[in-house]
Amino acid sequence: ALIDASNAPLSVVIVGVGNADFSRMQFLDDMELQAPARDITQFVEFNKHRNDKSSLTASTLDEIPNQLVDYFFSWEIMPSKISRGESGSITVEPYNRL
Repeated sequence: ALIDASNAPLSVVIVGVGNADFSRMQFLDDMELQAPARDITQFVEFNKHRNDKSSLTASTLDEIPNQLVDYFFSWEIMPSKISRGESGSITVEPYNRL
């Protein structure tokens, strides 16, 4: 199902929670796929990041930008040029715990 879904504009993030042995889940993240299939899966073990929200966030979202770019290139969708007056950069606000 994941190989069929790799033609769609999506990413699948799986977070393993608890004390189970997740070593068999890692294969989903490490699959070597033949074109035109794309890697759309990211597996993260929660316990490895339990005390660090920033690390959990970074690990969870790590592959999504490349998966998005791979999708665009696989469908030959190229980015638009930046118009005059646009800065072309993104500002990331600091994490603010409520």
